[in-house]
Amino acid sequence: MILMANLISELNNLIIKYKFRPDKSLGQNFIVNTGIIQDVLNYASLKKTDKILEIGPGTGFVSREILKVCSLTAIELDEKLIELLKQEIKNAGFKLIKGDFSKILKKKELDFNKVISFPPYYLSRELIELLCLSEAEKAVLVMQKEFAEKLISFPGSPDFVSISVLAQYFFDVELKETISKESFYPIPKSDSVIILMNRKKSKKKINDEKKFIEFVNELFRHKNKDLQSALSEVKKIMNLKEKDAELPWEKKVVLLELEDIVNVFNTLF
Repeated sequence: MILMANLISELNNLIIKYKFRPDKSLGQNFIVNTGIIQDVLNYASLKKTDKILEIGPGTGFVSREILKVCSLTAIELDEKLIELLKQEIKNAGFKLIKGDFSKILKKKELDFNKVISFPPYYLSRELIELLCLSEAEKAVLVMQKEFAEKLISFPGSPDFVSISVLAQYFFDVELKETISKESFYPIPKSDSVIILMNRKKSKKKINDEKKFIEFVNELFRHKNKDLQSALSEVKKIMNLKEKDAELPWEKKVVLLELEDIVNVFNTLF
């Protein structure tokens, strides 16, 4: 509690100094629990040679701890927070980029091997998809509990959706610990979870990872249909090969195993 009180006090001082308030439209909820920050860094297994990408550094409470170990590139959209970060963090290993993280990541011009982020909840899905296509070997993310549980859900589960398939194809995903909503200011509506994602070193290869993401998203729009019916809908959006193949045509999409979905993709593209 003392640790939290210290960060809340520091946050209040920063709010006064830089004349800002947490922006609801940007989904800003700032971490004020130093114990959670340390847990996140421990899961990231930081080394001096690591090059960390932090998405949404906010007030820099996490950034300054990362910089005690290794270099950091941070992407921030909010202009007032950019000014705060420039003034409060004086470190040669700190690179701050202003802009929309999705546009910046799509350019693939950044050099990093690990990602640490407490992203706004509404950006969770987009961030996961971009990480799938990135070179990140590890990501430690703090996300809303309800969303985090989708990342480890299994075929047949109500939470088994397209992002479940994508996360599990590209990464080994673990939910580490639940974080009380009281660890943030302002207090969000839901608790969060620390998610550890390690890129899979071996997996069944697909030819076009970007197209695979598009296919899985389209396929799961019809997750309660059998595969044959779902593919007839996907075909309206994407070009599929006409193939008389042995596929689980009568199986509902939501019951397909990851290997089944990869086989379907490799067969039809």
